[in-house]
Amino acid sequence: VDYEGNEQFNLYVRNLNTGAYLDDELSAASWTARWAADNRTILYTRVDGTGRSHQLLRHSLGEHATDGSDDDVVY
Repeated sequence: VDYEGNEQFNLYVRNLNTGAYLDDELSAASWTARWAADNRTILYTRVDGTGRSHQLLRHSLGEHATDGSDDDVVY
């Protein structure tokens, strides 16, 4: 979801069986997000102050802070 039109997204995860959203909300994400093969890990890019993707991060559902503040920087 892009609330401000600046192409910085808040990424939410939804359980398709129940329709409920998980507590995980990743902020300042850019266009790229992919599931890893374990179905519990999201790889996504985050933008810098100029709006360019500058980090690739790894977020494990239920294992990191729900706001993504302690996600592992992969690249």
